[in-house]
Amino acid sequence: LAYSSRFGPTLESSLWGHALPGDSALILSEVGAAPRLVRDVAEHAIVDGQVYSLWSPGPGVTVHTVLAGGAPWHVRLHRVVTDRELVCQETGFAVGGWDALTGGFDSGDGFARIEADEGVSILRDLSGGRSAATQPLAPNASLTRPHAAVPVLRCRLGAGRHDLACAVFASATGAGSTETPAVSDAARALLEQRAGP
Repeated sequence: LAYSSRFGPTLESSLWGHALPGDSALILSEVGAAPRLVRDVAEHAIVDGQVYSLWSPGPGVTVHTVLAGGAPWHVRLHRVVTDRELVCQETGFAVGGWDALTGGFDSGDGFARIEADEGVSILRDLSGGRSAATQPLAPNASLTRPHAAVPVLRCRLGAGRHDLACAVFASATGAGSTETPAVSDAARALLEQRAGP
């Protein structure tokens, strides 16, 4: 969903036979199945400084996404329409360094923070109902550091329509990390305009 030249991207990976999420992504999968990322982008546009996309991870599932804001925070708004139950994971930016694996973690109700020598990564659920955690990645999954971890939000989605929102922070320092942005009226209006009421 977004990339950082400071933290760099990570690859999809597995550890001890378990699939691990990558960085800065919305990952949807059927219960008990392998995770699926963006597979087919049907539409995309930049409207008043916001990025919109319509995409699908597979048949029977469509996702409308709006990204708004800039560094150090941005807001993501998704409308997921599915014909079956899904496992949903959304990740922030991966942070590297040994301390990303041995400490510097903080997670609570809908909130996950990782602080390491490389910087600070925060993910905060704005829609409610998602659990938060910090997830170590497999060795060398990060393209910039041999060891990294990622903040993640998790939930299950039943068949139907679901609106999800979160705020994402990434910075070399924690400056500004306590000023979590809300979903703007402009972002909600763009989602409604493109996805329908």
